[in-house]
Amino acid sequence: MIIKQIKVSNFRSYEFLDISISSGISLFYGENGAGKSTILEAIQHNLTGRSFRTLYTNEMIRKGCSQYKVRVLFNDNKFIQSEKLHDKNVKYVDSDNKTIKIKDLLEDHPLCLLESNDFFFNSSSPEKKRSYLNKILFYVEQNFSDTLQKLKKIQKQRNYALKTGSHEDIKLWTEQLCAIEPELTKQNKAIISKINKHLKDSALVHTFLDKNSWIRDVEVVYNTGFGNEVDLKDVLSANLELDKLLKRTNKGPHKRNFVINANNEDVNSKLSRGQQKLLSIVLHVLQKEIIDEHVEADTLLLLDDISSELDSDNLKIMLKYLLEHTQQTLMTSITNTAFSNINEFQMFHVEQKGGITHVR
Repeated sequence: MIIKQIKVSNFRSYEFLDISISSGISLFYGENGAGKSTILEAIQHNLTGRSFRTLYTNEMIRKGCSQYKVRVLFNDNKFIQSEKLHDKNVKYVDSDNKTIKIKDLLEDHPLCLLESNDFFFNSSSPEKKRSYLNKILFYVEQNFSDTLQKLKKIQKQRNYALKTGSHEDIKLWTEQLCAIEPELTKQNKAIISKINKHLKDSALVHTFLDKNSWIRDVEVVYNTGFGNEVDLKDVLSANLELDKLLKRTNKGPHKRNFVINANNEDVNSKLSRGQQKLLSIVLHVLQKEIIDEHVEADTLLLLDDISSELDSDNLKIMLKYLLEHTQQTLMTSITNTAFSNINEFQMFHVEQKGGITHVR
């Protein structure tokens, strides 16, 4: 999947945007608030139905306008277009003018994004870490989406039974939860194992080892959400009175999580801030590479301002690796200084005047 053109109208600070890009790395640089990240947001939302900035699509419509349009054209001349009217759902269509479901968007256009909230990934919320695992599982495990939806339904029904105090319903949904847990735990442990294998064997990690030998000691450790080496049925039974009091299921696979260790110590205390940032970037690029092993299309990589998060040596290492190992990466940066000596880059200057963003 190579993007060759991006067209935007009335999306946030953009009145109109029409740019052509190529394979390799495209850099969008400009001052904070100019509208660099908005380009990545428009692409992400157009290809996945999601935004890393908001849950409310009306916020993306330019102030004073009634709708926005985004079109992403690929190198095979097919495109995906999204259109949002005030108070109506976003409509996604392809080049044959057929409406596309979000699940089909995700399946056909894999995309990995690293944004500012991910630079201390080890300190991220459990929800953020589950989202990281879910993205990989979506592409690696064929039936994962169905399993996840079943889990959410069971969780919702058990919580409702806890609120109403229905003993029979609590028993029913507890059994359902215990039945679905083993497969979910198995799938998640398998993904953690893949991540750890990549942390030991991948070309990406080996590229950084000379300057960052500490990476070889990093390991991701899975947390089932209800304790290791224990049976979920026993945990739910022991916590039943607390669950009734809280009116929700306190422990279970919906709470799954992971920690990141270095030499068996939490990286929060073991690594410097700079090392934690580099590790966060490495883990998100590895996410892309694991997905690539299971999909036909090359996963698009979006990196929001990593140049301000890496020292010059590690930035050079990362850029060299991306140029050699990815088909297309879109990046943002406040300046282009760190990239000025790299001929393989395609650069765009982003600036805002009078509340309208321009790209040249």
